[in-house]
Amino acid sequence: MVTRTADEFRQVARDNPFLRSGVDPKTLHVMFLMELPADDGVADLDSARSTPDAFLVRGREIYLHCPCGMARTR
Repeated sequence: MVTRTADEFRQVARDNPFLRSGVDPKTLHVMFLMELPADDGVADLDSARSTPDAFLVRGREIYLHCPCGMARTR
């Protein structure tokens, strides 16, 4: 089970890097990881694979911006 405290949830919402670029918040999602991912695993992720979707791994969260909707992302 993946859990976060209320303070951690608030921090995740405040720290969403895509909010700073002015995107529609309805297109933003967060995936919660149980533990920190390995650096080499994160480095192997291809950020250009699913444009216009974008992601950023930060700590135990993966921030997603899916402008065409989550159901249409690759």
